[in-house]
Amino acid sequence: GDNCAEFIKTTREEKGNFTDIFDFLEKIPRGTIQKRSFDPMIHAGVFDSIHPNRAQLFEYSKQLLDYHKKYHDKKIEESNSILSREIPDFAATNNVKKTKVKIVERPIIESIPEWDELTKLDFEKNAIGFYLTGDPTNYYLNQLNGFVSSSNIPELESQFFNESKSTALVSGIITEIREYKSKNGAFVKIFNNGNTLEMLVKKEFFNKHTSLLKLDNFAAFNVSIFQGSNGV
Repeated sequence: GDNCAEFIKTTREEKGNFTDIFDFLEKIPRGTIQKRSFDPMIHAGVFDSIHPNRAQLFEYSKQLLDYHKKYHDKKIEESNSILSREIPDFAATNNVKKTKVKIVERPIIESIPEWDELTKLDFEKNAIGFYLTGDPTNYYLNQLNGFVSSSNIPELESQFFNESKSTALVSGIITEIREYKSKNGAFVKIFNNGNTLEMLVKKEFFNKHTSLLKLDNFAAFNVSIFQGSNGV
């Protein structure tokens, strides 16, 4: 949450940039990171700059959080041990040597293949509500290897007015479906490379392809373009 992000920001300002995931866990205060916040951070790509393999971090998240706790428990134990020593006078305090935290063994992170692009993007969207590092539309179009060649959403208006095109093939990820029982179909919104398009899908087509018209599914539509009160 916001508090966790603020702790991370403050720690980085005070102690410098994090060099790897262990450096992060050692610098960040104990109790700042919990599994319910750590896993979404992995999914969102928060640690990509210091550990780009998200699948690896997610697989070992429990071991990493256990290490975080043990490291800081040991640090507190060492600190209390120093404070509890008898110091006879002020001069003696200058001779007290600061001791480093005794070694807490870091967990071994085995090699694990990274998630494929689609899995990574799905986790990303679930964590932060939108796609940040890519667009699943491109993944599907690459898989189709040119079988579907769709128009860019921003070009539809130009095609209608300048090229007199009344139809176009568009594709994208379905992000919203609003079905109107009393009306003739449903409004379906798709996302493609940062752009959205809302279409009216006729009732017969919608009912026939209900199993395919699901949120987060990729779909290609042959649409009719017309001039409405709010534009094309």
